[in-house]
Amino acid sequence: MTNLNSQFRWFPLLALCFACAGAAPPAQVTDADSLANIIRPTLPKSWTLSIKDNRVILERDEPIELYNSLAMHGGDRKAQIKERVFKKKMTISLWVGEHMTKDELEKAYEKNNSALDEARKDKKDGKFMPDEKFFRANPKYGYRKTPIVEAGRSSIYMECESHCIRMPIAGPRPPREEGKSYVIEFYDERIEKECQQFIDDVGNLFKPYY
Repeated sequence: MTNLNSQFRWFPLLALCFACAGAAPPAQVTDADSLANIIRPTLPKSWTLSIKDNRVILERDEPIELYNSLAMHGGDRKAQIKERVFKKKMTISLWVGEHMTKDELEKAYEKNNSALDEARKDKKDGKFMPDEKFFRANPKYGYRKTPIVEAGRSSIYMECESHCIRMPIAGPRPPREEGKSYVIEFYDERIEKECQQFIDDVGNLFKPYY
């Protein structure tokens, strides 16, 4: 399976355990209002929180700089990256949805990777990268939206338009694997740490899967 398939997890999966002796139980949520009430105390000063269509919308006040890392050729990598940089508003939406166990999550990942392979075969394009909009329009592939954390009888789901925020994990986030890249990358590592740490903090209010 290619490294690009990890886009359907949106975040690298790491075998880390959440549970520990004396840990507080994960927060319970039922709707966007209760989710917002839990998240709001963790909101950085440079972010805003709102509720729309039963989703919690998190927005960074200032745009971020990103670049597309696909098909980087040999030569001056820094120059290539600089040519690819673009600005985008960082918008993340979270919502309460159907509960999914870790076993169910793993099965969904397997099915989603198979869905990607089938879509590429149908398109006769081994590099085709369908998004969730494509799969919603083509339910025959059996793609299933996956959550990021458990929250009691529910799970929390996330969408990030920039596709550059990783799945929250329990405990410290290890350094990115050497030589491993993702489709969309942050240009500024400091901004990457700010955005990812915020979502990691939110994730640890609940029960990360890893």
